[in-house]
Amino acid sequence: MAKTYVGIDFGACNIKTVAYNGKKIRKIKLNKHQTDGEEIPNIIYYDKNNEIKVGKAARDGTDYKNRITYIKRKLEQESWSKYIENIGRDITAQEVATDIFKWLKKTISNILSENDFKAVITMPVCFSEVQKNRIYKAATDAKINVEAVVTEPFAALFSIEELFDEAEDDEQIVLIFDFGGSTLDLSLLRVENDGDGEICITELASGGMHYGGINIDEDIYHEIFESKYAKEIAAIKAVDKDIAEEKLIGFVRGLKETIFGDEEEKADNIYYSEQGKSYIFELTYGEIISVFEKTKIKQRIIDLLDNLLETTDEVEKEDITIVRPFGGTSKIDYFREIIGEYIDDTDIFDNDDCDMDEAYTGIAAGAARYLYFKKEEEDTVEIHNIIPFNIGIEENGKFVKYINRNERYGFETLYRPLKITDLIKNNYMLNIYQTFDDLIETDIDADGIVFMGSVQLDKKLYTAQDAVLFKMKMAEDGRLSIRFFEQRLENGENEIVLVESKQLKIGG
Repeated sequence: MAKTYVGIDFGACNIKTVAYNGKKIRKIKLNKHQTDGEEIPNIIYYDKNNEIKVGKAARDGTDYKNRITYIKRKLEQESWSKYIENIGRDITAQEVATDIFKWLKKTISNILSENDFKAVITMPVCFSEVQKNRIYKAATDAKINVEAVVTEPFAALFSIEELFDEAEDDEQIVLIFDFGGSTLDLSLLRVENDGDGEICITELASGGMHYGGINIDEDIYHEIFESKYAKEIAAIKAVDKDIAEEKLIGFVRGLKETIFGDEEEKADNIYYSEQGKSYIFELTYGEIISVFEKTKIKQRIIDLLDNLLETTDEVEKEDITIVRPFGGTSKIDYFREIIGEYIDDTDIFDNDDCDMDEAYTGIAAGAARYLYFKKEEEDTVEIHNIIPFNIGIEENGKFVKYINRNERYGFETLYRPLKITDLIKNNYMLNIYQTFDDLIETDIDADGIVFMGSVQLDKKLYTAQDAVLFKMKMAEDGRLSIRFFEQRLENGENEIVLVESKQLKIGG
C-alpha cells in the first residue's frame, strides 16, 4: 500500500487536512454533512457524558460555558485554563489541543483506513519555539505520527505544483502571502529547478504579525457595533452576561463573511439573546472599510512587505516572479488589492485570477507534499530554511541578541564572552529568549521578548577568573545547541578548550 502523508493546517478558526500519496492530492472531508466544506471550525465542546464534539457540531450549540474556541490563540499565552462545568474541572490549553488532535487522529484514520499515517503540522511564522513545541506535544500526545512542524507560508510553497515540474529549467522568486484567522505570515523563497528533477529551495526571508480575521471581527465590533447598537448591546449584556461579547463578535463575523463572500454592500441578520429576545443587526461594506482605514491595516501590510525585502540582500522587489495568497482572510479582495498595488505587475500577480478556494486548503496540501518530498525525494529536492526569529540571552535584566532573524538554520555564532561575575550571580544558569522584533538590546520584560528556556552549567568544571566563552547554533530540527569554552594553558600555550555542551530544552 502506498504511503500516505497528511498535512494538518491547525488554523485559529478552521482546521484543514489533506492527504498525498506522491501522485494525487486528496482533501480529507472532516465534516459529515455533504453540503459543508472539507474544513471544520476549530471549536471543541465537552458534554455531560464526558464526550467531546469538534467542529460544526460544537459551534452550532448554544452552550458557551462548555465549549472552547480559538485554542490556537490560547496556546500563545503563558498559561491559560477554563472551568468546564460539564466535566467539573479546569482544563488547560494544552489539554484542549490534545483532545482536538485525538479527535482528528480518529477521524482521519477512519477516512483513510490507515491508523499510522505520517503528518506535518503547520504553524504561523511568528509563533515562538515554545508555542511550536506545545502544538507538537499536543499532537504526539494524541498518538499522531508527527514528522515535522513547519511554518504555514513555507508549507504553502509546496502546493504550487508548477514549481516542481521537471520540464521546467528556471529560477523563481516566490512571495507567499498567508493571511489567516490569527496571523499574517510572509515568506520569500527562491526555487531553482534544473529541469532534470534536481530542485533547490532556499528560504530568503520571513516575517509576520499577530493580526488576522479574529482581530478584524473584534475591531468591527468595538469600532462599529458598540456605538451603533449601544442600547441593544447593553440589554444583551444584562441577560447574556459573560458570554455576550463572544456571541456578538461571532455574529459580526457571520455578517462580515456574508458581505465579502456574496459581494454584498450590506448584510443583516437576527440575533437571539439567551432569553430568546430578538434583535436585527446590520453591517455594511463601507463600515468595514472604515475600520480598515482606522486601524491603518493597509500601511501595516506594506511596511511588513518592505521589511521582508529589507532583511535579505539577495533579491529586490523587481526580482519577484510569483506571488500567491493563502488563508481565509486573503479571500477578502481588499487585501488582495493591496498585494496587486504593491507588486504592480499583473503578469506576476493578478487579483482577478486567484483561485481562493484552492488557496484556502493550500497550506495543508503543501504540508503533505513537503513531507512526501522530504521522505521520498530527499536526493533530488534540497531545502535551505531560515530562522524566523532573533535569539539572545539575558544579561543584567536585558535581552542581548546573538543570532539574527533570517540566518540559515545551522548558523553558529562566533565565540562570545560571559562574565564569571554574571554567571555566579545567576548560579551558572543561562536564560535564553527569542523575539521577532529587530531589537539588539532591550529590557527582558519588554513586549515581544519570549522565554525559550534555560541551561544549567556545571560550575565545578570552570576555572576561569574573568569570562567563559560560548557559541550558539540553531539546528534545523529546532534544537538550540550551546557550547561553552575556556582559555587554558595547554602544552605551554593558551588554547580555547571545550568545557561542556548543552542542548536547550524548549520551554523548560
